[in-house]
Amino acid sequence: MSVAIIGHGPSMLESCNGDFIDSFDFVVRQKALSQSLILNNKKDFGNKVSAICGSWTIKNALFWSSSAQKWVFLDRRHSDVSNTETDKYEKITGAIVLKDVCQHWTDLYTNSRSSSYSWSHLDEITTHSTSDDKGVRHLSCGLYTIIYACELLKPKEITLFGFDNIKSGNFTWSLARGPNWKDYPDHRWDTENALIPVIEKVYEVSLNFI
Repeated sequence: MSVAIIGHGPSMLESCNGDFIDSFDFVVRQKALSQSLILNNKKDFGNKVSAICGSWTIKNALFWSSSAQKWVFLDRRHSDVSNTETDKYEKITGAIVLKDVCQHWTDLYTNSRSSSYSWSHLDEITTHSTSDDKGVRHLSCGLYTIIYACELLKPKEITLFGFDNIKSGNFTWSLARGPNWKDYPDHRWDTENALIPVIEKVYEVSLNFI
């Protein structure tokens, strides 16, 4: 089975990858933003939706495609969410929540961050409840989505479209925030980039960036 995950990096614009994306057997989208991107720009983003991934915070906004699987991840904002809550939510909605998997990779990422990092994309570091002086203490939606795809689909290969920040290890900008966004997210893109070969080894998968 061929698998594609669609990110929100600016490289998606004018890419004309829509037909290529729709040629994959399984296409994963992220967050509610993907709905408007598909509706307004099928030439670049395609139309197929096999699964939608997003955080527990926005879980109820992931149901814009009735036929797609719903993958809900937990990050540092959801440390108080119990197994009873996630089990109930899965039973009611049919969504998939991999709580233990999220915790494992969140901890690995958090502990892998070095103290040396250039915040050139920010005027100053803004501290949030899930941040410290090394940046956000959890992964981006993109990396959680990759991990869910590996866990649930067990593909040999995943093609990644629009994963600009993770691919480069540096902040560019996101279609979700716009080119002038200077505050959150202060994700450690260098650390996420360094986790790519780790994910490939653990899941025996090849992650190919377009």
